[in-house]
Amino acid sequence: TVSFTGFDASKYDNFIFYIENVTITGAGGVDFGLRTSTNSGSSYDSGSTEYQWVVRSQRGSTDEDSYDAADTDIRLTVSQGGDTGEEGGASGTVEIFGPHLTTKTRVTSSLGYFHSGTDGYPAMCLVYGVRDSEADVDAVQFFMGSGNIASGTITMFGIVNS
Repeated sequence: TVSFTGFDASKYDNFIFYIENVTITGAGGVDFGLRTSTNSGSSYDSGSTEYQWVVRSQRGSTDEDSYDAADTDIRLTVSQGGDTGEEGGASGTVEIFGPHLTTKTRVTSSLGYFHSGTDGYPAMCLVYGVRDSEADVDAVQFFMGSGNIASGTITMFGIVNS
């Protein structure tokens, strides 16, 4: 997992994360996800009804829509390829809006990657997710559904209050 705990509500309203070539160890076929924390990363909310999300993905000529109204995380990719044969990993952006507010925190994501399997098609996911609890968020965790993050870079930027 990769965790970010440097949220400063006195300076930033929103945060953007640049994801660059984040891969899963091994053959892949798992999802890349995000969880939030309200206690500066001491623990991350992962109850079965913490998050809602909708994913629009495209792989070659295959369109897929997914939705979950009660999940343990916000899904960012669908069946992502791993570091054995697929080229690179997930790349794109994840944005978090108003995490300092005591409302439901909103997350959007746009990531491209190679889909797991023998087809080798590039894939993309557009995501809108919500942390269902009306509480401030002061840390996030990126992780793979199983296995480990093998490589890649995640860079966090704060968007200044105006």
